[in-house]
Amino acid sequence: MNLSPPLGASSETAGPRRRRLIRRGVARPAQGRGRTVRRISLVLLFLVAQALFLSSHLFRLQEVQVRGNVRLTRTAILRQAALPQGSYLWALSPRRITRRLQGLREVRSAEVSLTIPGRVLLEVQERHPVLLVSGTQGTWFEVDAEGVLLGPSSGRQSLPRLKLATLEATQGRIDPTPIRLVLKAQQWLEPNLPAPATAYMLDETRSISVETRFLGTPVVIKVGPVQGMNYKMHVLRALTDRLKSEARPVVVIDLRYSSPVVRPLKPEPTPSPAA
Repeated sequence: MNLSPPLGASSETAGPRRRRLIRRGVARPAQGRGRTVRRISLVLLFLVAQALFLSSHLFRLQEVQVRGNVRLTRTAILRQAALPQGSYLWALSPRRITRRLQGLREVRSAEVSLTIPGRVLLEVQERHPVLLVSGTQGTWFEVDAEGVLLGPSSGRQSLPRLKLATLEATQGRIDPTPIRLVLKAQQWLEPNLPAPATAYMLDETRSISVETRFLGTPVVIKVGPVQGMNYKMHVLRALTDRLKSEARPVVVIDLRYSSPVVRPLKPEPTPSPAA
């Protein structure tokens, strides 16, 4: 028995199906290339628009604001920030600018902000001197609480003075421990001294002394370590009150021992009468 389809039916059904396959096979590559071209064109158009937008005056550096500076001048901060003239905001790195600003020894911290149209804000927090320090050479330098030397004394403000046996600085810094000790001792000493302190001293054993005046005479008060300051100040007040009542000037008051030691001022020798 022959199960093949009739010859007429085979040609009638095979023709349209073959034509549809041919049309589909020809149309697909052309449509794919068209979509690819459109996509590339859109991407290029977007990139061109972005380039035109980023190169507009909105992003070109127009103004630099500086805030927080007191000791430093605006010119010094701008020089350190090193912002290229006519640069674009998107080409600037706030992190790098911040690191450059922190390279100034007077700057404790810095913050950089970029805003449109073309504005850069440089905000600095400066270091503030808390003491004047000197070594054996006698030159006084301003120093902050972290031991950063801020330069020679400007004389613009009255600061406590600290004399060190040696003034050793590494990369513009000294050991901040003596500074903390003196600032702590100052809170106890200043209300109890007979006169304002002229200078503080710290030896190799971290023993504190203070120069002041008593009954019009320079006096050195040897305090020792900062432990037991409440008792030492009680002894100092009682001792100076007694010496005042006796009108006895002294040159040294030593509080480092359980019983204070006082060195009186030696009276000047009276000249012998002429023969």
